[in-house]
Amino acid sequence: MKILITGATGLIGNKLGETLVRQGFEIFVVSRNKQNAIENLHFAAQVIECDLNYSTFDFPIDVETVIHLAGDNLGEGLWTKEKKEVILSSRVKTSENLIQSILNKSKDSSIKLKKIISASAIGIYPYSKSEEFTETATVGDHFLADVCKKWEDVFNQAEKKMNQVAFLKARIGVVLSSEGGLLEQLIPIFKLGLASNLASGRQWLSWIDIDDLVSAFLFLITYKAQSKIFNFVSPNPVTNSEFTIKLASRLNAKLILPSVPEFVLKTILGDKSVLAIGSQKVKPESLLKEGFQFKYAAITSSIENQISEDWKKYVVYKSKQFINKPVELVFSFFSDAKNLQQITPKTLDFKILSQSSDPVQKGTVIEYKLKIHGVPVNWRTKILEYEKNVKFIDNQERGPYSVWHHTHFFEKIQSGTLMTDRVLYRLPMGWFGYFVAGWYVKLDVAKIFQFRRKSLKSFFTNE
Repeated sequence: MKILITGATGLIGNKLGETLVRQGFEIFVVSRNKQNAIENLHFAAQVIECDLNYSTFDFPIDVETVIHLAGDNLGEGLWTKEKKEVILSSRVKTSENLIQSILNKSKDSSIKLKKIISASAIGIYPYSKSEEFTETATVGDHFLADVCKKWEDVFNQAEKKMNQVAFLKARIGVVLSSEGGLLEQLIPIFKLGLASNLASGRQWLSWIDIDDLVSAFLFLITYKAQSKIFNFVSPNPVTNSEFTIKLASRLNAKLILPSVPEFVLKTILGDKSVLAIGSQKVKPESLLKEGFQFKYAAITSSIENQISEDWKKYVVYKSKQFINKPVELVFSFFSDAKNLQQITPKTLDFKILSQSSDPVQKGTVIEYKLKIHGVPVNWRTKILEYEKNVKFIDNQERGPYSVWHHTHFFEKIQSGTLMTDRVLYRLPMGWFGYFVAGWYVKLDVAKIFQFRRKSLKSFFTNE
């Protein structure tokens, strides 16, 4: 089956696309920037360059299912008047142009489209600390509810014109993933001992583990009914206080600070504060009735799934990149230490001084030097594990970090390679070093991997 995804380079889209490709689906992706999509996608896809905020595209006639995830990030920036307009238009206009693209193609050819799964959000429901909401609940009277209603109305209108297509709406709750979103933002705050309840702590958080979220999308791909609304949330919502306690416990963090008063949140965040204090107790009645099985239904199981034991001792950084080349070729490139210079930012002035064995193998020691913000640093790393075409692990023996343990994974997916980097690191001076420089170092690490993605895309494109 061929599936088209919008918003594929985001947290949900990448996780979903990777899973679909593993299961043999062929994926089309609509992205405003084709080169950026190629650098950041975790899976093989045919990329259609189109900014759905402003235009339509040539819809592939043999696509059977569309999954529409496009929309501006609610969590980025304050909700100014301009930001609110972007939040609304990025959902409504992209939806309108997607539907129009399909209708344009329908006029001239017999398309195979059978199903459109459109993302929405549980923000469509009212705020309440006592009421429980299922898919049949009334729409709320606030900004996010208005956005969601207008968002869904595009597909309600389209349904009248496209009788042969099933329209399924996925109202998504707070997605829990250590690789992005709320959880990723909270982990460093909790590790610094700055965790606390927000406002009263009694407001409801309706959440879903990202692995269950992806499974729910897969469930809808094979779902037979024509049209239906689904709440994509765990059957066990929790209060802010319970969530805070569970997360702190997982990270061995102590809750020593008082609750953050509601007026402080409103003063700092403005209208955006509803993301922290807006209470919505939502249940996934439709999914449960249709027989969907949650793997991480309890908040404790989801937090344990997303946050490994390593998080208690280290900062964990993870990066993925799909390279449309055989795994043997990609692994060979990375196992040659001399190639590291090509994919390292020039500002680091990276140079290899010595290498104990060539080619690289288990036990190889590599000495090199670089500059971190202009400061010269000598670094020695040792290869702890080396499994050809599968993985290798390098571990810092001397260098700027207290710990730097980097695992490189290589996996054959279709005709290409999914490369996953998992870094465990710890800064000098323990808690103090983390408090002073943790955020700064994390940004530096992210920039290095971002540069590497661009370099690898360029190198293997010209290979």
